[in-house]
Amino acid sequence: MKPLATKSYDAATLAKDFPLTFQDSNKQLTYALACPKNSAHAGTLTYSRWPAQPLPQTLPAKIPAAEARPDFFTYDTPKNKNKNKNIIEWHLNFAHSDLFLFYASPLLAQDELQVAEHPILAHLREALLHDRLSTLTVESGEPTPILIQNVQRRIKLRGLYGNAFAQASADVVRCAITTIDPPTFSNIIAIEAPANGKGFYTANQIRYILTTATTAFTAAKIQSSEPQSSGSDREAVTQGSLPDGRGSDALPKITIHTGFWGCGVYGGDRQLMTILQLLAARLAQTDTLIYHTGDDTGLADYQAAEKILADLLATSPTTDQLITQLEARHFRWGHSDGN
Repeated sequence: MKPLATKSYDAATLAKDFPLTFQDSNKQLTYALACPKNSAHAGTLTYSRWPAQPLPQTLPAKIPAAEARPDFFTYDTPKNKNKNKNIIEWHLNFAHSDLFLFYASPLLAQDELQVAEHPILAHLREALLHDRLSTLTVESGEPTPILIQNVQRRIKLRGLYGNAFAQASADVVRCAITTIDPPTFSNIIAIEAPANGKGFYTANQIRYILTTATTAFTAAKIQSSEPQSSGSDREAVTQGSLPDGRGSDALPKITIHTGFWGCGVYGGDRQLMTILQLLAARLAQTDTLIYHTGDDTGLADYQAAEKILADLLATSPTTDQLITQLEARHFRWGHSDGN
């Protein structure tokens, strides 16, 4: 599995060479608080875009660790980071099919919130357009996940979301923002969930979602190995070993943070989207999946999904059989949350 494209960008150069124009005064204010004049942008971002991969026909024996948290993304350093510096954290961006398309608009769903907190992502979009590198996370009906490494998070924006942000006064926006000093760094996985579904989920829709998540999680695992290994090691990374004989202990430990991907404005089913991401983590053989459920109601949905998946796996089905069984459960598309 090799990327369709990859390129590195110096963050300070991005901010200088690709200035932003905002359509919304609250977004302009948010950016000004995150990036005041003469602020320093640090680090080198790495962009990579990946092709959809066929699903493995059987589930690997190893089951990744999974943890549910009744909160939203915090981007905190893991408690065991000091003991194991080989942990690499990734956070999902619940993307539009055109990467960060609405960063300058009044919208503030999960995608735009993440860009507001990591403003260099907006500069990156402008650079990619200038360089004629694709910003599409879906092309010709196939998922093409985009990964971005080493992104500064400069603010925390809490208490405003969706339409509430667009309607807030400048004073309310200021109160919702906390500056992070010094900034932290995040790694981003941008994938779009399917939209505009009606009625029951079909097997093709389930397969598409599972393919999207599995491809993205596998790409994160491969891309995470790049600082420690050469491009020729990609195949070995997916197999859990390196050519020099080092085994899985020498590979970075991959933690992926996600949540109810596609279950807001797209009206996805929370339990099905949870099941498919848990399956994707296993198919991709990531180490840990941390699922942010938002609140206790979301936690109950996550726990129900875990139970359904455990029941399905009891007979050791193939991937195709799992998809058929999930279709037979008649998960139903919901409605947009309006944000």
